[in-house]
Amino acid sequence: HELEISPINSDSIFLGGVRQYRYNPSTTNLDAIGSNLHSDLRDFHISSSGGNTTIYQGNDGGFYSSIDNGNTWTNLTIGLQGALFYGIAISETSPNAYLGGVGDCGTHFNNGTSWSHMCIGGDGGTCLINHTNNNNMFAMQNSSVRYTTNGGGIWNPTGESVHAYNKPLIQHPTLNKIYLAAIYDWKFTIRYTTDYGASWNSLMTGWSTGTIFAMDISESNPSTMYISRTEYSSILSTSVQKTTNEGSTWIDITSNLGSIVNEAHVTNIEVHPTDPDNVWICFGGVSDGNKVYHSTNGGTSWSNISYNLENVPVMDILYDHGNHQIYIATDIGPYYMDYNGTSWAKMGEFPQTITSTLALSETTGKLFAATWGRGLWETEIPGHCFNGSNKNIWVNTTYTENKELCQNLVLYAGTLTVEATLTMPFDATITVRSGTTLTVDGGTILNADIIVESGGTLILDNGGIIELIEDDDLNANSGAQVQIDQGEVRLSTE
Repeated sequence: HELEISPINSDSIFLGGVRQYRYNPSTTNLDAIGSNLHSDLRDFHISSSGGNTTIYQGNDGGFYSSIDNGNTWTNLTIGLQGALFYGIAISETSPNAYLGGVGDCGTHFNNGTSWSHMCIGGDGGTCLINHTNNNNMFAMQNSSVRYTTNGGGIWNPTGESVHAYNKPLIQHPTLNKIYLAAIYDWKFTIRYTTDYGASWNSLMTGWSTGTIFAMDISESNPSTMYISRTEYSSILSTSVQKTTNEGSTWIDITSNLGSIVNEAHVTNIEVHPTDPDNVWICFGGVSDGNKVYHSTNGGTSWSNISYNLENVPVMDILYDHGNHQIYIATDIGPYYMDYNGTSWAKMGEFPQTITSTLALSETTGKLFAATWGRGLWETEIPGHCFNGSNKNIWVNTTYTENKELCQNLVLYAGTLTVEATLTMPFDATITVRSGTTLTVDGGTILNADIIVESGGTLILDNGGIIELIEDDDLNANSGAQVQIDQGEVRLSTE
């Protein structure tokens, strides 16, 4: 609640909380004001100058002013990108479409060109778009969950209660099975649906205490799931638990995490897409040096990889297997680090603001960052742009500046000389055909399989580098020539 008294009139008193009120000195009552104001007041300020008084107030819908003692209000934030996002979901069938849950302003859908409101009011939160059916979506509304099977035309209640609007909501990697951290029969549990949201069942009995804050499922072995639950009593207690039989039994894997489990809750869990025992967790709170932990043995032991992170809460974590980088969302913006790196770097050109959620489109290579108050942001991650076509080289060509291709590269004639950094798509191939030469002259080639056919030549000169990611190969057929004594072939492994 906020209370503000005019500096020139002690009877001019304003009070705000969910709604806004003005003191009426003649009746000594509080009269409701601002029928056009948004709910949830955050601050009042009264400015008086030259006999004129202006009242300002900020709420969850924007920043308003009044020059007639609060009778009418003007929205000063129209046109500003200031939404408070709690959740973001990307469509896998329509890569440019995404769904966003916004604090106090419901759930909104972007079809790639424009936003539309999904007719769900209140606090929008965690949301999900079915990865096989773009018309099937889920969204939070305050403490309930709704679903649509016609792309948002009609939203139906599920009857599921989540106690908050930003609870975990994930999908099985290969099945039409949606998991939800919910409250059922007075217990905190995981519920699931296999019919697009019409009916739900419990995955486990659940706990009478301990809110489930984070949940993830292994893509390579969906029977393996991780959750984190936090109990609040005389002392905060966080536990991380794991199942390898889709919820029949659970194992506590909280050991080796230290005192942080009594100081903060896990805000998110990320499981490696090809290794169910490779998992990351991140913590909120302000325990210095206890932000991100990593396990390569299914939680039997944990390594603290917080390194140089500032003492601010970490809200989300995401691993990009394509380029072997880890992304985190913090209270001062997103950071990234290479797999097995030892230092985090802040992502540039981003506002100094709370970043709540991250999402990556594997198809478009766009990384989305949802913020609390500065809207939704996106950036393109190099290497995700493969379109399946070929770029053909027929004459001598030199790349003197950094270049990113979205195609296969095929040398049909002449020499291609790389003097800068050439970034290839993660699924692409460079083919050096007979009679052609690929020369990396002090430059670097990132990603891609490289095939040197019989009669083709590969030369690494002046410290030239070819860096292959885990799934890439350098193949030299019989009769090919490969000269790498003046350069280096690196394999980025995990």
